[in-house]
Amino acid sequence: MRDSYDVKTYLAPPESLRATWKIKRDTRKRGYNEEQVMEQLRQREPDSEAFIRPQREWADMVVSFYPPEENLGNDLLLNVNLILRPTIPHPELSRILNAQGNHLGEAIRLGLSRDMGKPVDILEIDGHATMEQVRELEK
Repeated sequence: MRDSYDVKTYLAPPESLRATWKIKRDTRKRGYNEEQVMEQLRQREPDSEAFIRPQREWADMVVSFYPPEENLGNDLLLNVNLILRPTIPHPELSRILNAQGNHLGEAIRLGLSRDMGKPVDILEIDGHATMEQVRELEK
């Protein structure tokens, strides 16, 4: 089935954030209480470990949201790390981010790293990026 997709993206938030998202959704929209949701998470953990997490290996991009160290009580403000694997072409971001006169480097950074033993680009976007910075990156 993987061959049917041009771009494969894997969402990899920290487990604590994923649990928080699930608890909020299931208690607000599905009528469960927090204990029921936590029990479902415990029951499904073996399936997640066996079937969901291994899919990361095949992803072209891995998206990891995480709260900033100084969250200031705003649980909507999240940073993101995008792991960009060389399995598909990605925009040439280094020229954009390093261009003189832009302010992207204050909130948006591009670096090299390794993921699962292979070289990757890492695009970090801080949750406090301004709309101006985001629009500049979009262009």
